Amino acid sequence: MNPEVLRLLILSKLADGRLPLNSIPRVWGGPGNGETCDACERIITRHEFVMEGISLAGGKAPLQLHVGCFWLWDEERRLQLAVLAPTTAPIAVSAPATSLISGQMNGFGVTGRREEEEPQPL
Repeated sequence: MNPEVLRLLILSKLADGRLPLNSIPRVWGGPGNGETCDACERIITRHEFVMEGISLAGGKAPLQLHVGCFWLWDEERRLQLAVLAPTTAPIAVSAPATSLISGQMNGFGVTGRREEEEPQPL
């Protein structure tokens, strides 16, 4: 399939929800076994590699994609999220030092809670 046609198909499926916009925290793969690729809708043969994972959206069957389709889906969904994500304000120079002390997956990546640190003597 023409890469630009595939890109447009994936964008269309991201827009209407046929492909998830959020991440897949765990992915596994192996030889295809006649699965239908959720991106290009072509069969994944035993001579091809299938990438499979369960979306954080839940309620759907595992996502099954050719390796190239998976790569393109991941690239396009990240670009879509970057456009949709609110911008963050820059940290002021006089702000206290912080450190990341915990994190959790939120479907868009890792978020963390920050705590103030004690200033270190010079």
